[in-house]
Amino acid sequence: MIVDLVYIFLLTLSYIFKYFVGGPIFRAVFYTMLIALFISLFYIICFLKNIDIEVSLDDNNFRVFKDINFKIKVTNRGILFAPFIKIIDESKAIDLFGVKGKDETVYNIEKYFDKRGKYEKKKFEILVKDPFNIFTFKKNAESPEIIIYPMRYDNLERFVSKDNKLNLGYLKYSNLYDIENIRKYNLGDDFRRINWSIFAKTGDMYIVESSQDSFKNVVIVTDMNLENNIYKVEDLNISINSTDNNPKDNEPKDIYRNPRDVYGTSGVIKSRKLNFTRDLVDIAKEDILNQTVEEHLVGFSISLSDYLLKKGITHKVETNNKTFKSLNMKNKADIQHLEDYMLGNYSEGDIPLNEYLEAKNKSLKGYKFIMLVVLDLKKLNLDMISKIYKHSNIIIFTFKRDEIRGDSLDKNITIYDIGEIVNEN
Repeated sequence: MIVDLVYIFLLTLSYIFKYFVGGPIFRAVFYTMLIALFISLFYIICFLKNIDIEVSLDDNNFRVFKDINFKIKVTNRGILFAPFIKIIDESKAIDLFGVKGKDETVYNIEKYFDKRGKYEKKKFEILVKDPFNIFTFKKNAESPEIIIYPMRYDNLERFVSKDNKLNLGYLKYSNLYDIENIRKYNLGDDFRRINWSIFAKTGDMYIVESSQDSFKNVVIVTDMNLENNIYKVEDLNISINSTDNNPKDNEPKDIYRNPRDVYGTSGVIKSRKLNFTRDLVDIAKEDILNQTVEEHLVGFSISLSDYLLKKGITHKVETNNKTFKSLNMKNKADIQHLEDYMLGNYSEGDIPLNEYLEAKNKSLKGYKFIMLVVLDLKKLNLDMISKIYKHSNIIIFTFKRDEIRGDSLDKNITIYDIGEIVNEN
């Protein structure tokens, strides 16, 4: 409970004048202020018992780079009108015009999170004042736990289908004898072991000898080296563009849009949209931008894995991180396991990808397709990779395809620039 000490001082002063000076004016002033004090005290006691605050979220499944809407509901169960209510969070205070008796008011506050992970419960408080602003009391409320999952690329299918990236038709059907350990159907075989995808494509029935072999066809390797978090803006030629639909001619686009709170590793800044294919511009908060690059890298890797599963392609996912992680991806639950791993693991690896691929030579060279998701190609030894994995098809997804050398195009390596999908998303 907070009391306006200035009002108490003036009330005391009016009493002194009434007592020592007297007269109708000072008596009127004193008794008016005294009545206001009792009315305020009555109001504030009623408000203490009848006004509550509750914080809820629109959903429990949030993605990085998306707005989260906090619903702050202020309920007045009493019959008295509450004229002065203020909602306070870490960054701002919102004045409400008041809540009627037996009524409630819902106020929406949007927050923007630029880093995946599990966040502490967000705290809010309300300040309620009486009609004369003499007394103020606070009530606190916490939001539910906030879990920000890695981003997902909904437009991945369009990106992959353009220029026939991945050539999934070949991956699934053209080389059937290599892709799965299969044999032709014999009388008496269990129908549940028939590969119906092959039957639909060829009209022939094949039996899968071992489903475990399917994991040896495709592997996604995500480079989560520590360098991902310390890259400078100029290293990646990244710029930021506004979403303003009507920029003025010959005027640079504003790098900010819709000012709102952004939560992540570097405090609060205004929001922004990334553009990985335009010219370089100077911006502030490079550490925020560096973290954003890593979020896109992780998000693309998870989206790619999910896309392959939707196409019926089981595979393995490995991460080059401080703690190596290897997952066999066979259903939706495995995607959830991968996301859960990414929630608490960031790019902290200390082994360069070249060394990682050399060390994993024995376990990876048996794969038909090796997909690398990397930040850029500056320190990637394509000659070494092509030589070690000469019997594999190497597909590299990177943010900077134009760094490759011309002679690398003739090797068993295909490189795609994922800046396009980042901008569209």
